[in-house]
Amino acid sequence: MPDGEYDLVTASYFQSPVALARADILRRAMAKLVPGGYFLCIAHASAPPWRKGNGQHEFPSLQEELDAFAPAPGEWILHKPGNMTRKVTGPGGQVADVSDIVLFFERVGTARR
Repeated sequence: MPDGEYDLVTASYFQSPVALARADILRRAMAKLVPGGYFLCIAHASAPPWRKGNGQHEFPSLQEELDAFAPAPGEWILHKPGNMTRKVTGPGGQVADVSDIVLFFERVGTARR
């Protein structure tokens, strides 16, 4: 991650089937936020039925995602964590609902400018 401080850090679908220190990487990114800064993380929580190997990958639950970040008490505000459902269209035109986890943290304090 580049040096500096940030007002906003986002991570959208930052997941991998290979070993990855994902939680550590994202916690380091969160540490770069200024007081009053925001961290938005969107993660897959399910896969469409046409995905190859669909039954072989386990997706995290909302609680597992929250536990992975383990933000310091009093340092972060968690705004409306939850699962969101969206419609996706497959390669053959089939439609399915998939679930995503959305976490939106705010670093406590007054933003520095």
